[in-house]
Amino acid sequence: MRKFKTNNEMTNETNKDIRKNISREIIEKILSGKINSKDALEREKSDYCEKFGIAEYLNNPEILQQAETDEKDGILKILQKKPSRTYAGVTVIACMTMPTKCPHGKCTYCPGGVEIDVPQSYTGKEPSTMRGIQNAFDSYLETTSRLYQYHKLGHAIDKIELIIMGGTLPAQDIDYMEYFSKRCIQAMNDFYENLRTLEKYGEEKFTEIYNDDKKFGKNFHKFHYLEEVQRNNERANVRCVGLTFESRPDYAKKEEILRMLKCGATRVEIGVQNPYDFVYSAVHRGHSVRDVIESTQQLKDYGLKICYHMMPGLLGNSEYGMELDLRGFKKIFEDENFMPDMLKIYPTLIIKGTKFYDEYANGNFEPLTTENAVRLITNVMVALPKWTRVMRIMRDIPAYMIEDGIKASNLEQLVDEGLKRRNLKCVEIRHREVRGEIVDLDNVRLLRENYNASKGQEIFLSYEDVKNDLLIGFLRLRIPSNFSKTKTALIRELHVYGKEVEIGKKAGANEMQHRGFGKNLLKEAERLAKEEFGAKKISVMSGIGVREYYKKFNYKRYKFWMRKNLK
Repeated sequence: MRKFKTNNEMTNETNKDIRKNISREIIEKILSGKINSKDALEREKSDYCEKFGIAEYLNNPEILQQAETDEKDGILKILQKKPSRTYAGVTVIACMTMPTKCPHGKCTYCPGGVEIDVPQSYTGKEPSTMRGIQNAFDSYLETTSRLYQYHKLGHAIDKIELIIMGGTLPAQDIDYMEYFSKRCIQAMNDFYENLRTLEKYGEEKFTEIYNDDKKFGKNFHKFHYLEEVQRNNERANVRCVGLTFESRPDYAKKEEILRMLKCGATRVEIGVQNPYDFVYSAVHRGHSVRDVIESTQQLKDYGLKICYHMMPGLLGNSEYGMELDLRGFKKIFEDENFMPDMLKIYPTLIIKGTKFYDEYANGNFEPLTTENAVRLITNVMVALPKWTRVMRIMRDIPAYMIEDGIKASNLEQLVDEGLKRRNLKCVEIRHREVRGEIVDLDNVRLLRENYNASKGQEIFLSYEDVKNDLLIGFLRLRIPSNFSKTKTALIRELHVYGKEVEIGKKAGANEMQHRGFGKNLLKEAERLAKEEFGAKKISVMSGIGVREYYKKFNYKRYKFWMRKNLK
């Protein structure tokens, strides 16, 4: 082990050199097993900082930079603060668009808005919104900044799921929508070229160079066609494997869908909140349940995945309100007009600047409490089918901005504890997806579940460890409502879980990607489409960066999809 000098002996060493030496010492202790947990790591860092009088706390990316290539796999499990971000098989980047007005006005519960220079429905204090503000809502800089953060943390960044957030973008100018999404993808294409500048000068200087690129002999703002940028991304080192837009149901129909597809969309999240028109009227939502039904069907028939944002508590903390909320959740999974693939559950919060805050301040509204929210959402979770994934519970809003209601940032954890305490089983995707577990392949079976949805048929194929109830991968096959005319089946999603494995790298014992599960799911979907439903063609809603994968199986680009003739 390296021996450190005393404070008096360090006068000729720079602080930078000291930090490098400490980082190496910590790496060696992790590899030797002397540091075997995140708590032990934090204690060790604190001790070193105190011992050598280091004012600025040592961060994990700084330590990771001192590791040799063959050491990284052995230390990442301790140094990565949020490895769960890549357990779903991809790394997520959220980019925030500039503030614009929502076409219908403002809902009763909605914060933000152009008058305070914050995208509508956001507070300005969410991490993604703050990144947007910091980067002047420039999607190239937002994407580059987030990629650099992930890179420093040791996350694999070759497969990116991009989420474009900020109000109702499909209702805005189409040129801005295309430009914003194009620049996100261009930043992925350019990342490793930009990495040299980032590592040499840091983010602040990089932004300066970007904003005045001609002065520094750069050309960051050179015009590229959208199709060109997407085509280059198909084989880039950082690939966009999924692209999500947020919208309202009344702005997620054919015209808007075609715009989103042109930009590379694979998923659309719509603010449904609840399935009752009288509640929409009460909160000035500005659309109807009919809009939800129509947009849901059209999104699915174009092959897109669909996520509903649901907002329990719009009728307050009463038993009647909670009963209506529970009925609403059950309705969207019992009524074939709905049946979303995913959910985000965002309980109603009281935030200054909203109309709900005014009602609350006047004593006319009592928000849902944490205790009642946990009880309600726990009951929702056990009612969900196995083909649905709850992507998030609770908005990423700081507690100090919430005047009343649920201030617990760990609401999802409280719901999980409620499920365990009541000994309730939950079969939705996120509770069962494989993460770091080692799976005995002898226990893995190919399972199938059929259900009707939005005037079509859905087949949910999955590989599961049936002994331990672990979901390894799945595929969503749709026979659309217009199948009798097109004879074309749709694969809306193909996903294999487990920690992200870099493209071209072999899977480890506890890594389920690149083991052939995706290939076998694809073959089974093709067989079913042809033999059971008489399909002549099959189309895949493929992310830009996944098109090369489907080419291996004789799929060819057709408009927004990858398509194959079924012989």
